[in-house]
Amino acid sequence: MTTGVAIVGTGHIAASYARSLTARGVRIVACVDIDADRAIAFGMRWRAASVSNLTELTAYSPDVALNLTSVLAHAEVTTKLLELGIPVFSEKPMALDVAAARALVDLSISRRIDLRCAPDTLLGTRQQRLRNALDVGLIGQPMLIIGQIAWSGHERWHPRPQSFYQAGGGPLLDLGPYWIATMVDLVGPVVAVTAARPCHLPAQIGTTDSSAWIGFVPEVPTTVAVILEFASGVMGCLTMSFDWPHTKAPSLEIVGDEGVLACDTPLFNGAGVLRHRLRGSKAWRRWHPHILDHEAAISWYRGIGVVSMINSPEVHETSLDKRLALHTLEILQASSISLNTGKRIVVATPELNLRRRFHHSV
Repeated sequence: MTTGVAIVGTGHIAASYARSLTARGVRIVACVDIDADRAIAFGMRWRAASVSNLTELTAYSPDVALNLTSVLAHAEVTTKLLELGIPVFSEKPMALDVAAARALVDLSISRRIDLRCAPDTLLGTRQQRLRNALDVGLIGQPMLIIGQIAWSGHERWHPRPQSFYQAGGGPLLDLGPYWIATMVDLVGPVVAVTAARPCHLPAQIGTTDSSAWIGFVPEVPTTVAVILEFASGVMGCLTMSFDWPHTKAPSLEIVGDEGVLACDTPLFNGAGVLRHRLRGSKAWRRWHPHILDHEAAISWYRGIGVVSMINSPEVHETSLDKRLALHTLEILQASSISLNTGKRIVVATPELNLRRRFHHSV
């Protein structure tokens, strides 16, 4: 296979991507960062050329450019890469606002250059099993979808957590894309949202892990709850937080008219299992769809979306469609507006070509 990937933004998360990609035979051909020394060090570590600007990436003919820059720079960097004729996989969200994201989608279509966006967790085994369970009518007609994800804050593990508490961050834009994209993939597009936050939250970050961050005041809400109204008639509830010292989250439950489908870690590679309990049943049972016996399932790993762009672009295009990323951002932006106004916000409902079957292995 072709193995040329350029990495734009060589900060904390880039090494995780590089480890996963190179382990699967994908070569990092070039990298660039606003911090030239950081790019040089990254290039030396991964045997990639370090360049001083995006234009210089074209000399290495990357099949995909992986945009790992700051959220604030996502739209500008992706625009430049598409104009250079380089396909892009962007970290989420695609842009900071809907207008910028829509411009990226239009540019990708007009230039006929592939653009996809995280989260690529949609390609993982658990997500596919959830999708399959609904497709075969395991719990009947879905009526309610409930998601929850929370932890005690990025300062517990990230060396530079400040951006997660500033514009473009917070649980809404950091955690929200994973869960909103998951819900839309499972029960369809959203038509309206209503969001709220608790009246009483910690006024500042306090941690013993890094004294530099003690007393840092968040600029964005750190706990958010969103009610989602789906075009299918399903109601949704999503709670996201950086403030919970202890929790059993993440979790996801889908209530149907014939039973309940539940997964304790529906995203990433946790130890979670998928269970269902039908109406009148006395016990929960694990769900193991037979389709997995003859069509290989894939465990999620960081960069799986980039690998899919190289190995099987047509198969995975609908799951990581730029329009899904745009709709996800529309939902998140509407949620932010609702937080600030206290009103129910209507969301434009797109026509999404959501694949209703298992994906081939990447």
